[in-house]
Amino acid sequence: MHIRASGELLGAERVVLELIENLPDFGYQTFVGIPIEADHPNLEFASEAQEQSQRVKTFPITGPFDFSLVKSIRKFIQNNNIDIVHTHGYREDLYAVLARLDVALIATNHLWKRTDLKLKLYSIMDAWLLRSFDAIIAVSEQVKKDMLSMYLSEKKISVVANGINTHLYSNPVPRDQALNSFQIPSEKTVVGTISSLTSEKGIDDLITALYTLRSQAPYLHLLIVGSGDQQENLKQQADTLGISQSITFAGRQSDINRMLSAMDIFALPSLNEGLPMALLEAMAAGKPAVASDVGDVSVAITSDTGLLVHPGSPSELANAILSLLNAPQQRIILGENARRCVNGQFSAHAMASEYAKIYDEVLTCRRSKF
Repeated sequence: MHIRASGELLGAERVVLELIENLPDFGYQTFVGIPIEADHPNLEFASEAQEQSQRVKTFPITGPFDFSLVKSIRKFIQNNNIDIVHTHGYREDLYAVLARLDVALIATNHLWKRTDLKLKLYSIMDAWLLRSFDAIIAVSEQVKKDMLSMYLSEKKISVVANGINTHLYSNPVPRDQALNSFQIPSEKTVVGTISSLTSEKGIDDLITALYTLRSQAPYLHLLIVGSGDQQENLKQQADTLGISQSITFAGRQSDINRMLSAMDIFALPSLNEGLPMALLEAMAAGKPAVASDVGDVSVAITSDTGLLVHPGSPSELANAILSLLNAPQQRIILGENARRCVNGQFSAHAMASEYAKIYDEVLTCRRSKF
């Protein structure tokens, strides 16, 4: 049983969806447990999971930390003869530990965010909780190093790169149709990003880069897909710089093919990442990428598949984007190389295979103790 307390459909949720789709090939039938706040219901993740699988259980909760959920989780797991509980976040880790379950406990650390004091304290709490787990999966080497710095046992930690269903990106939407859906003129060249609009994602640097390029590339348009607590600040930044007419804030969108079909270049200006699903999806769609050299991004973005820049450097972002604007043939070559890279190395099936090996090892170890 996977547990993910989220209503949104972002990177970690997409990982869970890919796992429930592919783990049956390796002998594991999966449930998905989704705690949902009654006062703030967001059913995007639950709806997508239910479309994909009949094994979805939603748990109503009254707030971010509702400890009555512990009893509900324990009862559900006992009634359904579940062997493994696989958590995907610090809240989920807490619920699993408090439930005192006599099952294998596995956690995936998708990335500890430490952008404020509260999140720093949560990461400390989570590091303590993870000591009770049988195995921990890091989505990148950097995430693993982060956990080792918190004195977690290296023996428990495995690195498994995120993977995607590469077949989803083989039928792009016609470009004009995709652009029209966002009301972007067809003569524009579009740099796009798909991201939560939070401070660690570096979207302000991307807006600054667009401002830097306003005279050299007046035909450039920025498409920002996503939402978050920095959205109004980012819109204000665009207004202050006088480039609002060159930016589309599209909010959260669900049609990934339409989003990517509208983009000529994909940008990932993050200050902190593991190996983001949005980047892999853009690569699978054949998009050349300009990305910050953070986390395990450099595993996917090499000189053959895109351009890397230092995080927090709008000038480097601008120069990298300009170099691709001036080299349309290179954009095609990088995009095709990116597609081949993802198809060969970052498929969801390959990811599920690595997870299944960890499950096998944990179950074998537990059974040998009895």
